[in-house]
Amino acid sequence: MHFTDIANDLLAIAAKRNQIFGDEISDLGEDTWLVLLKLYACRDAVPLVRESSLVEVMRFPTNLDRILSVLARQDLVTGNISETGVDRSFKITGKAVSTIEMVLDVAAEPAGVTAEYEASGKGA
Repeated sequence: MHFTDIANDLLAIAAKRNQIFGDEISDLGEDTWLVLLKLYACRDAVPLVRESSLVEVMRFPTNLDRILSVLARQDLVTGNISETGVDRSFKITGKAVSTIEMVLDVAAEPAGVTAEYEASGKGA
């Protein structure tokens, strides 16, 4: 796979992510997506992910409480969100897993889909 193909896949994933998750989650920024991906990647081996592990993937870890509150309100994450002063643990929900897989499926689509994305002007 060429680096251009990877870049086009990342752009297509970002556009699909914003479309599927909507404004409330998209407006929280890239850290929200990184938190979801961390929870998704850990779901089989370590179903409960510690707060400290989520903070490690974030650029702005002070936003974690706000991000988790929005994700919990939309039934995308569960855990002891309201607790403070401890290394809390969180789990991704089935709804979040299926939604993330819809987003990531864009990268698995044939190259023609990426070309359509570029031709639509969204890739420019």
